This record gives sequence, C-alpha cells and structure tokens, in this order.
Amino acid sequence: EAFPIAAKVNAHRSKTGVDLVQQVRSLGTYVSNHTLSHPQLITLKPQSAKEEITGGITSTYLRPPYGDYSPQVKHLAESLGYRLCTWNIDTDDWRLLPNKAYPSPAELVRRVHVQLMGIPDGTPVVILGHYYTNYPLALQAILNEVKKMGNSVCQAPKTATTANAPYPIC
Repeated sequence: EAFPIAAKVNAHRSKTGVDLVQQVRSLGTYVSNHTLSHPQLITLKPQSAKEEITGGITSTYLRPPYGDYSPQVKHLAESLGYRLCTWNIDTDDWRLLPNKAYPSPAELVRRVHVQLMGIPDGTPVVILGHYYTNYPLALQAILNEVKKMGNSVCQAPKTATTANAPYPIC
C-alpha cells in the first residue's frame, strides 16, 4: 500500500501530466491518503485538519503524518470515511547516517529482523518504508525475511485497484 502526500502527487501531475495515483492503482497497488501537505494533524484546528484530510488522496485509509493522532483526529477521520493505518515496524530508512547516506538494504533487513523478533507470533505487521530511500531496493529481501521468520505476506491484487481498499487489506 502506498500513502503519498497529495500536494507532491499534484505537483508531479502538473509538471509531467502523469497521474501517479492512477498509474500505481492500475498496477494493482492500493493508494491511500497521507494528507494534502503532511502537517502534524494533532497541532491543527479541526477545520484545518479536515481540509488536510479531504485534500489528500481519495481512499478509505488515512496514514496520519508521523503516525501521530489523537482521539479527536481519529474521530474526524472516521467521520470522513477513513480508517487510520499506522505501522508497528519502522525501518527508520529516512534517517540519514553520519556519512549522509541512507541505511543500506542489508541494514534495513537487519532492522526489520530485530523488530520482528519482538512481535508475538500471529500479530499482523505493517512495515514503514519510503520510496526515496533504499527501502525499495531492500523490499524483496525484507519480504523474504518476514516469510523466513514464519509470517505471511499480504499480496497485492493482480488487477487494477480502486480508492476503496478492503478492511482488512488481506
């Protein structure tokens, strides 16, 4: 599942004419809301939070920026037809190392492995990773590690998706 920031998607579409959401959905990946411009929703007044959510990608899931939400934000999102989606494994792939590089794919696999060891068997896991880091390069190895440790992996649909991701997704 992808959670792009709508303002970035809109800027890309304005510059290139390519609708990334449509393109990714046509490949069978769910694309959900990560707000219009990525503010910390709990710091906003209710109307501003509503505008950020409704200005985001149309879908049925909302990943609040920074994974940060309050009961009020959860209620607002639900009143707008969204379920909140966060993660329980964080690769910290976005955090630059002292040499100003992103962590290597091998390091990301190691981080996932360590965190999986602390999660009880049968617990669904959602792994946070970002497209602009080494996460895409590590993804297949991460999925292999998840399977090797006895967990199952949710498969994306084989056909185009819509804005309405099922609950649960798999």
